[in-house]
Amino acid sequence: MILFLSFLLFFSGSAYSLETGDTAPDIRLPYINQEGHLSIKDLKGTVVYIDFWASWCAPCRKSLPKLNALREIFKSEGFEVYAINLDESVVDARKFLKDIPVNYPVLWDETGKSAELFKISGMPTAYLIDRDGIVRWVHQGFGFGSYEEKAVYKKINKLLGLPQN
Repeated sequence: MILFLSFLLFFSGSAYSLETGDTAPDIRLPYINQEGHLSIKDLKGTVVYIDFWASWCAPCRKSLPKLNALREIFKSEGFEVYAINLDESVVDARKFLKDIPVNYPVLWDETGKSAELFKISGMPTAYLIDRDGIVRWVHQGFGFGSYEEKAVYKKINKLLGLPQN
């Protein structure tokens, strides 16, 4: 599994990535930090930010906490953040989340099938998905410097139909 993910993450080209305008694949995964499962099709009508991460991903230590604020700003407008963990062991993911807590739902994909369907090519990778399930933005790596943060907020405002600042 680790060899497969390593190959997928480090040797896949962006030409094979899910792209803006593609329909987000439907996946069903269990939550790490609450009971139950989530299916992407259940998110229709919500603007969603999906972030793929793993406990061994150094940039994820910075990106996941930043998403707490993003969620708080837009949650009341029909926006949600979901993180999908790709660790082989849920214990590793839970340990990471104990050290770096988040306030949004976290899903666990022990098989890596969601990474395959989303065609991720690096970690972390984020997808902004509109209310109809269409991918509107893809970002690989940690992108929350001031410029990137403003760009993400602007994209979310647009998808939510909020005034552009």
